[in-house]
Amino acid sequence: MIKALQRKFIRIAMLAATLLMVVFLLAINISNLWTTNREMTRTLKIIVANSASARPDFAGFPAGNAGISEQTGPSSSSDDTAPAGPADAGNETQAGINDLLNSERYFFVRVTEDGQVIYSDLTHISSVDEAKARELCGRAEATGKTGGHVAGFIFLKSVSETTGGAVYAFIDDQEEIGAVLRMVVITAVIGAVCWLIALVLVIRLSGRAIRPIAENMERQKQFVTNAGHEIRTPLAIIRANADVLALHQGENKWIDNIRNQTDRLSALTKNLLTLARADEDGNEGLPASSFDPGVLFRETAESFAHRAETRHVTFTVKAEPGKSFRFSRTGFEQLVSILADNAVTYVDEGGRIEAEEYRKGREAVLIFRNTCGHMPDHPEQLFDRFYRENQARTQESSERGRKRGFGIGLSAARAIAEQGGGSITAEVRGGMIVFEAHLREMK
Repeated sequence: MIKALQRKFIRIAMLAATLLMVVFLLAINISNLWTTNREMTRTLKIIVANSASARPDFAGFPAGNAGISEQTGPSSSSDDTAPAGPADAGNETQAGINDLLNSERYFFVRVTEDGQVIYSDLTHISSVDEAKARELCGRAEATGKTGGHVAGFIFLKSVSETTGGAVYAFIDDQEEIGAVLRMVVITAVIGAVCWLIALVLVIRLSGRAIRPIAENMERQKQFVTNAGHEIRTPLAIIRANADVLALHQGENKWIDNIRNQTDRLSALTKNLLTLARADEDGNEGLPASSFDPGVLFRETAESFAHRAETRHVTFTVKAEPGKSFRFSRTGFEQLVSILADNAVTYVDEGGRIEAEEYRKGREAVLIFRNTCGHMPDHPEQLFDRFYRENQARTQESSERGRKRGFGIGLSAARAIAEQGGGSITAEVRGGMIVFEAHLREMK
């Protein structure tokens, strides 16, 4: 049990750590990508603002596009070699802009209002010729956007305020994309290393973290186990004394009550021990053996037929004998007994019970259906320990002389099914409450 609790603690702790680490790394990479795109867009705006210097007769692009409107606005100088805008910002600013532009692989293309290319500057990139520049310009125009990505380039379009023409600036973004990908790889590697370190730390510290809880749970389970074994002896003595009294004094209602309550306490003790073993041993608590589930199912279910007949209940059993199944024989028999007892206890007077067993691949499917005067609102809650769906219903069962349970039998049934890697469900279907158990064959 301690190991199971420790594994659960490790899973939860590492899930939280993983989510936190993923969010952190995503934030870093998204921030890096956003910063890279912003810087490239700023560079494109500077290229557009400086493009007016190449052809002063095609000026009119707003200097504010560069993001440095007071220092890098386009110049009205007629000197084709003098840069427009940045020249007015001083030598230091101009040197910084020149360094920025020289570090990029870019080109720009000017077009008239009707789309005719009148000028292109390819001096800062060697992999693009005139034909490819025109092609990229056309593809950028086809997007209908003022910025975006085409064929490995990021572009920006700016329309001249005076001529109606436009300038398309392109930057080769392969280097920037490579830098972003390198950052992704680096952060992923760092994240993986940190995750492994966190895993080692959690594993080392998990035992210390859960020790108080585990010790408390172990004490509780040990108490239940010890108390259950201690109760069995006095219950057996009480039942024997009741039988002796019946022999000497004859049967009467008080002796019947003693037997009924003794049987109830015996069943409670048995189910409590089953739950305690399930909590303590997990899947290792069921010793497996081979048997015919159809034969055992029929024998166990039909042993409850007499109780059903006394209340005029129709009890039918269907099973598929002749097929071997590997499971805990004791667990299988106890599971069938719990479901059959539950059906007989809560079936309405004159109702019907249908018990069915069949094989489905490597699974044995057990189904119990019974009519019920009061259908539960939440059938799955019937598996909760000591659950009472309706106190009025419990009182009604007592008044009609029916055998009452403690609300723990179905919990024990689920524990048995899950110990073998199976499952059990409850639902209301066709006016009947249906319990369906799937037991997986053990190795």
